[in-house]
Amino acid sequence: DSLGLETVNKIISIIPLVPVIVLTGLKDDELAMDSIKVGAQDYLYKGKIDPEMLRRSIHYSIERKHLEIALRQSQAKLTALTDNTKDRIWSVDKHFCLIAGNRTFHEYFKESFGRMINTGENLLELGIAPEIKEEWRIYFNRVLSGEGFNIEKESDFLGEDRIIEYLFNPIATHDGTITGIV
Repeated sequence: DSLGLETVNKIISIIPLVPVIVLTGLKDDELAMDSIKVGAQDYLYKGKIDPEMLRRSIHYSIERKHLEIALRQSQAKLTALTDNTKDRIWSVDKHFCLIAGNRTFHEYFKESFGRMINTGENLLELGIAPEIKEEWRIYFNRVLSGEGFNIEKESDFLGEDRIIEYLFNPIATHDGTITGIV
């Protein structure tokens, strides 16, 4: 018997693999949504529950927790794969704002620009030369129109001239809508 999101957070921190259903006397839709956002699987109101609803809530909560765990494991595997390559892997949204980058990308970025880049920062607004900015805008727009391609360029790589291969591919939803670039 306790109150608020602090309780939900505490329970989830102690038993993260167990599905949590909040049962409350408060009909508070905002608290319900906040409980779900912090990790509860369902939010039920006392006095509004019948046996079938409770059975369904428990069953669905268990299934949602299994899916959540599987998703976290999949994300961990993907992170392990991308962080253990020497290739710089990164993605941006349709506005050229960073979605994600692997460890190698972040290390290179820090060496090149003298600072870390944060998720959401626009890659074309980093103080790069206008001609380079325009070149990359052209590449990005090709990908946003659905084209996947690669290019090889001679580039200064930390004070040394190197041939670097860049691969550009669209990120698309299940219906084919392009949402970004990798």
